[in-house]
Amino acid sequence: MPPLRLVAIVAVLVLVAACAQPEARYPQSLAPCDLLPTEAAHKLTDVGAKLGGPQPKESQFIVPDDFCLWRYKQEKAHFWSDYKRGPVERRVFLDVNVISADSGGAPKASTSFAEERARRHQNDERDVTIPGIGDEAYAVTPLIFEKRPETTVEFRRSNALVTVTLSGSDCCVGNGKADIPPDKRRKLVVALAQAVDDYLLQR
Repeated sequence: MPPLRLVAIVAVLVLVAACAQPEARYPQSLAPCDLLPTEAAHKLTDVGAKLGGPQPKESQFIVPDDFCLWRYKQEKAHFWSDYKRGPVERRVFLDVNVISADSGGAPKASTSFAEERARRHQNDERDVTIPGIGDEAYAVTPLIFEKRPETTVEFRRSNALVTVTLSGSDCCVGNGKADIPPDKRRKLVVALAQAVDDYLLQR
């Protein structure tokens, strides 16, 4: 077989193999603490620079999982003192799962995203579609955290599945501290999710 013809055949085979691979914008895992720049976290939460720095964490629930946590807790002069008016506590949780091309890439991520959303529907968790974030996104308030209400934004960008969650409390509503109002909580967490997606687009 002439060398030039052999080279052409090899080139075609390589091209076919490349086309057979599912879309996967992100070839490897991403560190969740890297996805939300400190400046953005300070700007987009209502406690500013008082929000603590990113804390890498690992969960051993069912399967090991790395995630990132940012926290703020209002300090009191004494343990018996009352909280001052304003934010008392904020918790920002960020998790990301990258599905490689070998594991199915973006199509598999899209299927997993739909399955998780369907699971929430079965649990009577009402979600709201959020346009403009990722390839698909929604916000939901999980029912399992009734004692500490939180709002979560789940979104997919190509083969990356991202979860951003916000919870916290304010003072002083009624006779003491109260959870962040749902509308305010959703507004804050959507802004945080948008910042994470903006960062992903630069990768």
